[in-house]
Amino acid sequence: MIAEQFRGRSFDRAVSIIAHNIVAMPRVTPPNYQTKFADFIRLCRKSQADGVQQVVIASPSIIGDNYEEIIESLSRLAEAGLGLQIAGPETRSPGAPAEIGRN
Repeated sequence: MIAEQFRGRSFDRAVSIIAHNIVAMPRVTPPNYQTKFADFIRLCRKSQADGVQQVVIASPSIIGDNYEEIIESLSRLAEAGLGLQIAGPETRSPGAPAEIGRN
């Protein structure tokens, strides 16, 4: 059904159709998020108040250790109208195997 809607449409229209058909999962703030990410929450508030458009974080773990924390952090960035840049990847201990999944 969605494929039929794409026929003869521009890319922007196709993206609009996809976004319209996606049902968002309800957002629930993870337990202890307010405490664990207090510095990040302050960063979002101060950046928004100062008119900053982008924030740069050192590594991905700054915004969360699991799916729920990451979604909450990305949502807070979006609500504040902030873009995100990540300076570098997570660093591993020398000789440590790469993680396949963190959940």
